[in-house]
Amino acid sequence: MKTRMGIGGRTRSAEAKVGRVVDNLVGRLVGSSPRQPLEIVHAVLEDIEQHVRPAGRGRWIFPFNRLTLELLAASPESKAQLAAVIGGADGLRARIAERLQPTCTLGPLDIRIRYRTARPAGWTGTEYHLELERVDLAPVVEAVPAQLVPSLELVVSNGGCGRRRFAFAAERIDIGRGAEVIDSRQRLLRRNQVAFTEDGGDANQTVSRRHAHIVYQAASREYRVYDDNSSRGTSIVRNGTTIPVPSGARGVGLQSGDELLVGQARLRIRIGSSAKGEGRPTSAPAASRSSRS
Repeated sequence: MKTRMGIGGRTRSAEAKVGRVVDNLVGRLVGSSPRQPLEIVHAVLEDIEQHVRPAGRGRWIFPFNRLTLELLAASPESKAQLAAVIGGADGLRARIAERLQPTCTLGPLDIRIRYRTARPAGWTGTEYHLELERVDLAPVVEAVPAQLVPSLELVVSNGGCGRRRFAFAAERIDIGRGAEVIDSRQRLLRRNQVAFTEDGGDANQTVSRRHAHIVYQAASREYRVYDDNSSRGTSIVRNGTTIPVPSGARGVGLQSGDELLVGQARLRIRIGSSAKGEGRPTSAPAASRSSRS
């Protein structure tokens, strides 16, 4: 596979080859031994570097925006050592950015790190397994102080959620069928704060597991709803008019009094805040708090 051939890249490649020769020689003399955490991290970085692609004019790109790293940690001690060296998702991202500089700029990257006590079948390596993907990531939302987020009340008017009324003052609320969305490998993909139940009747069956989400945007001081590529669509009923919510990153602003349709399930919207001057809320419930009626 083709990789960057800058001076730094050639140097690191030569060092890696020398290291592998020495490792093989030592292994033949004294027997193989598990690699140390820092050696594993360097192997992961070398593996990642093999996936950069030319972008023209001497620049390179890393074409993936989600990285899942699974590491073999047979004991709590080995897991603690690996975690200390990697430093979590932020630490690994910093190492990757440093490794790819200066010719390759690292874009948004969702990093997930998991530890396994035994090596599953299908792993490509001995100590770790690396999975790289290009997926649609949720837009980055600038953090907003909780006291500046207006309260949002959602009342279920059609469908079953286990409760009828939800109250939030949060920057993001996920809506879908089921409280947790898990993929075929039993990995948690998302948690729905507004979760329609599996046995809630016909309306609930029209709600996708990852149906829609609501985000508070500080710049425009509004809640916006986004459709997450649902199978039955999302729309808003406002003053008798139906407003479709397109799939993707555009979204539609919500107003108090709207009725939100997720499939055939319905939620009435109420947005309330204490306003002064330009309408900025002066108080709101604590972030991510929900209440049961």
